[in-house]
Amino acid sequence: MSKLKIHAGDFGTGTGSITLGVPMIPDRKKPWKMIPIDKSLVEDVMPASEANITKLGGAAGWGTAGALLLGPAGLIAGALLGGRDKKTTFIITFKDGKKLLGECDAKHFPKVLALGM
Repeated sequence: MSKLKIHAGDFGTGTGSITLGVPMIPDRKKPWKMIPIDKSLVEDVMPASEANITKLGGAAGWGTAGALLLGPAGLIAGALLGGRDKKTTFIITFKDGKKLLGECDAKHFPKVLALGM
């Protein structure tokens, strides 16, 4: 399961998921309830950007591990290389004209992209 962040659009904002290969978004009226995105209602899926994100907690953890194993050089290497993640931002356009701006891990983006095919 991967997180799917909804940044803007006609469905509000929030955090959904990709569960068993199916992108799911929170219901606008009941945010605790997840709704699968129906492929037959999707007109197009376009990537908006792909960015490298460095998570502070991951970088600190890898920096500490590097320092313990390799000393000061390991600290620097671990902090620079640790906590890296690649995110893809995308736009889903639905057949009824609604849109959604979301973000997920780059490795799970093909599952989102499959909605537009």
